[in-house]
Amino acid sequence: MMKTLKLFITSFIILISVLQARAQFPMQAMAKYAGDWQAEYIMWMDTTAESMSFPLTVHRDMIMNNLFMTSRYTGTVMEMAYDGINTIGYDLKKGTFQSVWIDNMNSNINYLEGKPSTDGKSIEFKGIAGDAIPGKNIQYREVITFTDDTHQRIEMYKMTNGREYKTIEIILAKK
Repeated sequence: MMKTLKLFITSFIILISVLQARAQFPMQAMAKYAGDWQAEYIMWMDTTAESMSFPLTVHRDMIMNNLFMTSRYTGTVMEMAYDGINTIGYDLKKGTFQSVWIDNMNSNINYLEGKPSTDGKSIEFKGIAGDAIPGKNIQYREVITFTDDTHQRIEMYKMTNGREYKTIEIILAKK
């Protein structure tokens, strides 16, 4: 009985280790993006509004055995202190990247899932996000483009009246 239990525990530990290693693989490519970044945060309040631009700093870390990358955005947006946190991981069971975004400008949590492009130079996320203006959830899309190891572009789109439009663009350069 004890021998069977030891064999089961050993097999379970090996299985968990293999699954964790497989889950880390897609995130290993993200590890090179850890560190400090400068960002230009560009936003549009609606489809007819002029863009507004704000400089932000970004600090990225790989966390929890390198299974997730967290990015902390700080600066001043519309004359208010801004603090935003994005966490990206890869769900091995679903075969998708997952992204969670929170910030101090609204009380909702944005949750998106996405897949990389065939060339691996971008990830397109889709999901539902809270929208403060109508006070309800809306369809949301985000595209992260990896220009090179030190430059990225993040574009966020929402659906309004059946039409998609860009609400945010973040241009990043690694320090």
